[in-house]
Amino acid sequence: MQEPIHTNAKRPTFEILHIYERDNLDKYWKSFLVETIYKNKKIGNEHNDLITLYFRCVGEKQDPELCFRAIHTILKNDNNVIISETISLTCGSLGIWHNDYKGNRLGRWLFNEIVTWAKQWPNADVNSIKLGPTDATEDNLKRRNKMYRGAGLKFDYDDNENCTGRSREMKASKLIVLSSWKKENGGNIVIQNIDDYINELIKESESLKREMENKKLRINSLNQKLSIMESKTIKGILHRTSRGIIKFLNLIFKGR
Repeated sequence: MQEPIHTNAKRPTFEILHIYERDNLDKYWKSFLVETIYKNKKIGNEHNDLITLYFRCVGEKQDPELCFRAIHTILKNDNNVIISETISLTCGSLGIWHNDYKGNRLGRWLFNEIVTWAKQWPNADVNSIKLGPTDATEDNLKRRNKMYRGAGLKFDYDDNENCTGRSREMKASKLIVLSSWKKENGGNIVIQNIDDYINELIKESESLKREMENKKLRINSLNQKLSIMESKTIKGILHRTSRGIIKFLNLIFKGR
């Protein structure tokens, strides 16, 4: 077996996904912070490369740890010759299990990044993916199957509804990387560099701070004007009242 061909498929550690509704591309949906972790480990003659994509919705409390994982495994004999090379695109489980995050291609984007990573080992055998009934719900079945087919996977289904089955054998070189998710290509997802995102937040914070300071100055100015008006009003009332009292006293003294 040939040595694997390595390409530059490394992702940034942090990125921001801005996602719009897939049926209304002008309507903003949610933003997600994506963290990519790479790990390598070697046990005996087995070498593993792992990728984990953690994702968290920006501005929302999220208790469970949500992620997509994949693993590339090379097994060599004692003569350092490759016996087998495989890739698991799911590490046994894959899906968006949080109902609030389904339906707008987040899962498709994450899986597409897994596929991009996997293609740096074109000679690797892609482990069969088993489709189960758990994620074959009415609202998710078509999306799930479309995601896998879009990546180049072909399945032998167990039923006419395509709810359960297994993917066929294939090489990683046959996997397909998509770009249809990009908003510029008619999709609904925009990627932003984390540094740019933070800089925008800083600028927005500074702008809000200036706006608050201007409003504070405006309020102080209005309060001063109001105080002056109240002072003039009080003085006027006192002046008129005092004149009235003086006239009243004059009338009393004249009467005596």
